[in-house]
Amino acid sequence: YEYDAFGNTVVATGSYASANPWRFSTKPVDPETLYSYYGYRYYNPETGRWVNRDPIEEKGGVNLYGMVHNDPLSRIDWLGLGSISVMFAADSSVNDVRKAEQDAARAMDFLRSKVRECCTKFKIACGVTLSSGFSSVRPSVPAGGYSGGNIQSSTRSIGGQADYNVIISASIKGGKSGEDWGSVVRLGSAPSITSHEIGHDAGYRSNDPYKAGTHPSINEDQNWHDNDAENLMFPISGGKEVDCNWCIAVTKKAN
Repeated sequence: YEYDAFGNTVVATGSYASANPWRFSTKPVDPETLYSYYGYRYYNPETGRWVNRDPIEEKGGVNLYGMVHNDPLSRIDWLGLGSISVMFAADSSVNDVRKAEQDAARAMDFLRSKVRECCTKFKIACGVTLSSGFSSVRPSVPAGGYSGGNIQSSTRSIGGQADYNVIISASIKGGKSGEDWGSVVRLGSAPSITSHEIGHDAGYRSNDPYKAGTHPSINEDQNWHDNDAENLMFPISGGKEVDCNWCIAVTKKAN
């Protein structure tokens, strides 16, 4: 088979082509309607839309019938519920791009493990799927270094339509982020940083807000960080444990 971007059959050859029920994106196809079944709802490749409303309603976005934001080439939604795409890039300060790619892969493995944990612990985000890529663009480090004012423009320079853009840099310590800005991070041996920053971007708020002075370098109360050092959303040196609020935020981020 050969398909266009939205799953319409362009070429089908072989004696078993019409009888085979498993086709576009490995999903079974109804022989009469030619709709693909994704487990929770049916997809019509002719219109590029879901036949049924999104079962998680507006949590998956305001378009209740849209197929992965009209970008099926770079996004996936294997249950027909929601997806998050992450695009990584290495800036001009990184000498070993191959290692940066490996760091990005480890960061995504960690993120996937936390989303699975959300499902097993809280029965949240069970339908969220994740995809990622590594951009060939090498952004230049802004004069004077990264700051809240230039993170947005820097991450946008990566290109693409990812939900979340991450620039891996060797010129900073720790990570920097802001809601809807994307993030500039030094991943290194801390694959949890990307998951931590995605929590911020998704609008995480803690039930046990960070108290001023808990960490030596932060002297203000912050409800966007958690006060438990084992929590993924503890500031600076975040832990690895996810809470219900992180899971809810990530589910809402999925669209």
